[in-house]
Amino acid sequence: MYYLRLLMTEVAWTKDELRESLEDVTLPRLKAFIPQLLSRLHIEALLHGNITKESALGMMQLLEDSLIEQAHTKPLLPSQLIRYREVQVPDGGWYVYQQKNEVHNNCGIEIYYQTDMQTTRENMLLELFCQIISEPCFNTLRTKEQLGYIVFSGPRRANGVQGLRFIIQSEKAPHYLESRVEAFLVTMETAVGEMSDEAFQKHVQALAIRRLDKPKKLGAECAKYWGEIISQQYNFDRDNIEVSYLKTLTKENVMQFYRDLLAMDAPRRHKVSVHVLSREMETSPVVGEFPAQNDITLAPAPSLPSPTVVQDMTDFKRNLPLFPLARPHVNLMAAKL
Repeated sequence: MYYLRLLMTEVAWTKDELRESLEDVTLPRLKAFIPQLLSRLHIEALLHGNITKESALGMMQLLEDSLIEQAHTKPLLPSQLIRYREVQVPDGGWYVYQQKNEVHNNCGIEIYYQTDMQTTRENMLLELFCQIISEPCFNTLRTKEQLGYIVFSGPRRANGVQGLRFIIQSEKAPHYLESRVEAFLVTMETAVGEMSDEAFQKHVQALAIRRLDKPKKLGAECAKYWGEIISQQYNFDRDNIEVSYLKTLTKENVMQFYRDLLAMDAPRRHKVSVHVLSREMETSPVVGEFPAQNDITLAPAPSLPSPTVVQDMTDFKRNLPLFPLARPHVNLMAAKL
């Protein structure tokens, strides 16, 4: 997950870079940095619960006045408020990044199928597909094939861009895990296509119930609202809006989503894989042949094309375009006016 974030985010500091920067951190430099940090700020706050609008605005005004009077703080410029963006994988692209860990005996793999920017429609198509494959993924890859203790599938979202991801920790080689995930995805095309309308509607209802479930703790509610602020989307009624759209989706919509973005021959397939090798493995092929399996019930693995191996993260990002940032659901400046 760490390496995938480094690959996909426009600007991200590695742990090695952060560690090396500590050599230049001294007490005098830290003291000199504090007034620089406070010289220009942008404040976004969330206050909710047992509090009135007047009290919330009063608290924020007190904070702003204190910063202006005591630290002589000025607001950040609008150009300084632009968030980092996400790398856009080209149609048909498949990139693999390999890294060896020196600690664990297990391998790890994260496979990311980048789908599209976050919108109400794209959010619900992705979440509904994840809902449909969640149980079969666990039953097939963990219980039946016993690939590893950790087997996970679900959406990945960052900087307004999203996709389907699989995460597996296993004693088996990453390129083998890769082939089994692809084999599983092939079986899901048939499973969804043969699904009855009743079974499909059960998945829709299950997702709707989960999305509309009220947070049990104030902290969980706060995290949901704060997520909207951090992403600068500000869709505070997202659950109701997206569930309403979810109920209009059909099985054919999900099948088209799969055919466009996830199938082996999908015209808009965008895939990035991170292979973490165990400390006992010197090297591992990116793709390769496998010995015959004793369990003949395993779904056959499709033939995989040759991916582009990422040798240098910076060079990888330098040569690919970036997605635009997601538009806010609410125009805050217009709302203030």
